[in-house]
Amino acid sequence: MKESRLLLGAEMKDTPPVVHWGNVVDMVTRLAEQEDGPSERRLPEGISAKDYVRHLVQNGALHEQRDGSMIITIPRFQTWTIENAGLGAA
Repeated sequence: MKESRLLLGAEMKDTPPVVHWGNVVDMVTRLAEQEDGPSERRLPEGISAKDYVRHLVQNGALHEQRDGSMIITIPRFQTWTIENAGLGAA
């Protein structure tokens, strides 16, 4: 998701250790809708917040547990995405 690296970094920075699926979708929506933000902080054209979160799950950035909660499975990936977005350390 090179087109949305700032959105990904912000999402990874704001995601708590365990969070419900709907909360992640809401967070992505809120972050992407900030009008004053750069284009890399918006959702790629034609992709909904739900599709974006599904993409993160399918690519292993997030893992959906049986109870519907989400966890970040690769802490180093979380750190890298935050740093790559210029948002400091995780």
